[in-house]
Amino acid sequence: MRIVNASLVCMLMLGGCCATSSSSQTAPKDPPQGPAETGPEPRTPGQADPRQPGQEPTGQEQRDEIPPPQRVAYYKGQTQLSSGDGKTPYGPPISVVVKRTVDPDAGTITESVSQLVKGKLVTHLATMRRVGKTNAFQVSDQANTYSGTLVFLGRPWAFTGWTYHLKGAEGWLVEGRAHISEAGITARKIITTPKDKLLSEEQLEQITEPEYTKHLEQMSR
Repeated sequence: MRIVNASLVCMLMLGGCCATSSSSQTAPKDPPQGPAETGPEPRTPGQADPRQPGQEPTGQEQRDEIPPPQRVAYYKGQTQLSSGDGKTPYGPPISVVVKRTVDPDAGTITESVSQLVKGKLVTHLATMRRVGKTNAFQVSDQANTYSGTLVFLGRPWAFTGWTYHLKGAEGWLVEGRAHISEAGITARKIITTPKDKLLSEEQLEQITEPEYTKHLEQMSR
């Protein structure tokens, strides 16, 4: 069975939460830019919305809105690493708990991801910072061991998902997509390492703060 460094998992969770080296990585100079927040073009009374059902709003349809207050959400779930084609699992699923703080006034999203590494509870912190008034966020972990960009989908601060564009300290490249709803978060990403490709799939359900605290206590025993 292939052995996968467990600390890679945190880098791959929501916005990336750790790497396996202490080497510093700077953020890309030209990150992918999310849709601008310009107002929608006016339509005459009775004119139909040109979008098809389920179609994401375009950049021209973004508009400035009053940001919602800071909010905190909690999640628990698992991540599974496997071969690039998804046919060969690399170890059992890894359990994680996540605290996610969204602060529109500061233009940041902060994540705390905790998991068991060799029987020890390890927590990694990552911060995403909005780039201007786009839907792109620069992301790095607390130790600056990786960097990259997430491009969020949907209206500002009412996001429905995001895409990953990350680079780890040891040269990993991560590309993928996630979906978020009131129920939780799902993500599927391809990790290109210097040797091969891996598939990472995450399934997280939203839980309450007491449930989050309980799971942390159980993992730390």
